[in-house]
Amino acid sequence: MSRRLKIAEIKRAVADEFALTVPDLCSKNQAHYVAHPRMMAMYLCQKAAGCSLPQIGRAFGGKHHTTVLAGVRRAKELLETEADFLGAYERVVTALSLTATEPPPDNRSVVQRLKDVERKLDDLLLARENHPLLNVGPTGNPTPAREM
Repeated sequence: MSRRLKIAEIKRAVADEFALTVPDLCSKNQAHYVAHPRMMAMYLCQKAAGCSLPQIGRAFGGKHHTTVLAGVRRAKELLETEADFLGAYERVVTALSLTATEPPPDNRSVVQRLKDVERKLDDLLLARENHPLLNVGPTGNPTPAREM
C-alpha cells in the first residue's frame, strides 16, 4: 500500500458503498445491514490504516477493543465465505484506490467447501446404493430389502 489511509476516509467509503451514514457505522445498531459494514470498516482500519484496536474502537463510538477484535475476525470470516461481502469489500478498496498489503481471500475456499459437500453427498448416495439391506429402485425410491 502506498500510503496510510485515515479512519475517516475508510468510514466514508464504506458508508457510501452500503448507503449508510458515518454516524450509522458508529452507532450501537446491531442489525446486520449496519453491523457487517461496520465490521468491514474496522477490518480496513486495521489492515489499511494500521490503526490499533483501541484507536479503532474510539473512532467507532467508543467500542471496546475486544469488540473491535471480534468485528475484525468476523469480517475476515465473511470475506472468505460470503461472495456479496467480498464484492462490496473489493468495491470499497477500489474506491479507496488501495492495493491491499494482504489480498482479500478469494472464493476458492467457498468453492472448495461446495466440492467437499458434493463429494460427501456422492459417497453417501453410493453407500446407500450398495447397502445390503436397502435396494434403491430406478426412481431413487427405496424398495423393500431383499431376503438374505
